[in-house]
Amino acid sequence: MTDDSRVKFKNPPVIEAWIEFRFSFKDEVPYWDELKAQAFVNDYFEGRFRVDSFLGRTEFTLSASEGRPPALTSSKVTFERARATNTDSDRYVQVGRDTLIYNLLRKEKDWPEYHSLRDEAMDAYGKFIQFLRPMALQHIALHYRDLVIVPLQGEQKIKLENYFNICPEVPEQKFGDMSNFMVALTLPETWESGVLNLTIQSDPQVPSPEHSNEGRFRWDWHIFPKSSIRSLDKDTITSWLDQAHNDLFQAFLSAFTKKGLGLFK
Repeated sequence: MTDDSRVKFKNPPVIEAWIEFRFSFKDEVPYWDELKAQAFVNDYFEGRFRVDSFLGRTEFTLSASEGRPPALTSSKVTFERARATNTDSDRYVQVGRDTLIYNLLRKEKDWPEYHSLRDEAMDAYGKFIQFLRPMALQHIALHYRDLVIVPLQGEQKIKLENYFNICPEVPEQKFGDMSNFMVALTLPETWESGVLNLTIQSDPQVPSPEHSNEGRFRWDWHIFPKSSIRSLDKDTITSWLDQAHNDLFQAFLSAFTKKGLGLFK
């Protein structure tokens, strides 16, 4: 959200971004297991990514009879997706039978521009289409995660309204000072690209001496179309992503006061 041509932040708050694709198939979803996921990563990423974990779900069957507690009768582990990491551990690709997620993590002070994420994700998208041949795009979403750090002053308190245009309010005379919070919002549907969800929460990490004089807040942005795009056409999807990114950037600028934006230099 920081590479708009009109604004450039020296210290953007973004720490992670990802693009998520989900697909539908004409008939049954193709057979999918750990070996096929491994083959996809090996064949299409040519050594740039390596599978580091497999994710799945466990289904339990319980039986119950009157007067007796429920008893476990069976369990089944179903493989869902594989996660592969690049050699620098700042890119992840998650691939499932109908799912592709491309993650970009911030490791250094500088953050790659949005177009790097978009182009790399679309390259992975093309590989997935070639490999599994889905019929249509069922869902797409663009996600950003920001870590906003506010310096503490005076009585070690932060007046959120000095920095954030979006923040929770608690009557101090009834509840005292608010120390931790989480608020999840679906913002008004004024965005051209789709529905925008925002979650703001105080950083759940345990405070350390290194961060004792600052408040830390996570902002999670998620935007997805109002209705399914369906088309697998790369130009159509790229156009939507560009509009979604622009909408997220404008929302980001509106969410902070002038003093709040000043945190990012």
